[in-house]
Amino acid sequence: MAPHVRLLGFVALALVSACSASGTEPSGGTPVIDAAGETSAETGVDDGGFKAEAAPADAPPEVVAKVYANTDDTLYQMDPTTKEVVEIGKLTSLDTTKNEDMTDIAVDADGKVFGVSAFAAGGGNVYELSLPSSPGPVNLTKKRSLPTTARFYALAFAPKGVLDADEALVAGDDAGTLWYVPTDGSAPQKVGDFGTVASGDPGGGTSGQSWQLSGDIAFFSNAGTPVGIATLRPCTGTSCKADNDVVIEIDVTALAKKDPKANLKKRFIGAASGFGRLFGIGAWNDQVFAFQRASTSTTSPNPAALIGISLVTGKGTSIKEFADITTAKNGWSGAGVTTAAKIVLPK
Repeated sequence: MAPHVRLLGFVALALVSACSASGTEPSGGTPVIDAAGETSAETGVDDGGFKAEAAPADAPPEVVAKVYANTDDTLYQMDPTTKEVVEIGKLTSLDTTKNEDMTDIAVDADGKVFGVSAFAAGGGNVYELSLPSSPGPVNLTKKRSLPTTARFYALAFAPKGVLDADEALVAGDDAGTLWYVPTDGSAPQKVGDFGTVASGDPGGGTSGQSWQLSGDIAFFSNAGTPVGIATLRPCTGTSCKADNDVVIEIDVTALAKKDPKANLKKRFIGAASGFGRLFGIGAWNDQVFAFQRASTSTTSPNPAALIGISLVTGKGTSIKEFADITTAKNGWSGAGVTTAAKIVLPK
């Protein structure tokens, strides 16, 4: 994304990224859940988003969720066990005359991948992505257009029963607000934000600043007790702190009320990560995988990178850098993970 940049996205753990635009920088454990799906030929891309791993003969095979990530115009997938990231293909049909970028992706429980885009002048589209059976172009089917009054930088599916009887799309805008986005074309509905920075909060902000998405959101069905996470950073009206994002747990109960004034920040997960511009996230077991957008800023330069963040301490560790994506200056922009992915979120 241009004013608000993002990370990459994954197959069953597909990350998404969302950022805020404007100014300098746009402003005991839980039960373990396994996902199930179909697997395509070994040489192809998993069409259901899952890959069955070998397991002892006396135990059912563990299902490993793939993570999807995206730059502004290309889709990738990552294996959360090996950390291997491979390109799936270019995203077709984006309107280059309007500087349309794919800002984030979302994956539902069945492995279907959706994306949200943003135009330079505001607004954008929601797409369903058709994954090729082998690396190649990723076709986009437009599901709805978005109001020109906002730019959406984050996208995820809320599990069944949270906002609707079925899974529902949640998008985050450039002001750090979350919206319920019906795919039938009806108006997006504001469902809350993340409140303001208080004294003692991690992240290096100042009391009274607003917590905005860095950032991305991800939700997990969690055996009927849904949980959500997000990456945030403190912002003023014109700029955001870009070097020390924090991971928080989303208050799913507050989200379900669809109250536009709700504070959706339930708690901080450990301390600040030590990394900024985490525009796409996904999770697997007890770790968040975050895609860091490259920056050439003289005050906080950083490469395009994959960052692992502990769901216990909140601290981040650089796993690998992507020199080609840093050079291309077009991502990471977002990431996505299925609501059926396996996650352990300590209390």
